[in-house]
Amino acid sequence: YVALLGPEQTASSRLTLAQALNSLGTAIAPIFGGLLILGNTVKSADELAALPAAEQIAYRVQEAQSVQGPYVGLAIALALLAIFVYLFRLPALTETTEQADSGTHTLLDALRHKHVLFGVLAIF
Repeated sequence: YVALLGPEQTASSRLTLAQALNSLGTAIAPIFGGLLILGNTVKSADELAALPAAEQIAYRVQEAQSVQGPYVGLAIALALLAIFVYLFRLPALTETTEQADSGTHTLLDALRHKHVLFGVLAIF
């Protein structure tokens, strides 16, 4: 869809930018998620075993509660994103922008191209 949002001559640039931002998000999100969820100091198994039973339970409850905030925030962010997508719908594609081949193709047809085959193998 990104390729169809502007002039055909710059479609590859838009696709490259979208892929770069996706990769950046994939690299940064786990770091922020780890800081949010695991930001508190975690006790080792030996330190936890040395605590009385009541303090162990309190510590585990506190650990469970520290995870709730980031997940509630993520749920709110996804709900806001869903509302945004619903309110600001993307323009419909017209037949003039769609230049798809009307013939039926199979997976084997695609895998006959060696770049596609090597790309699939590289993923796994």
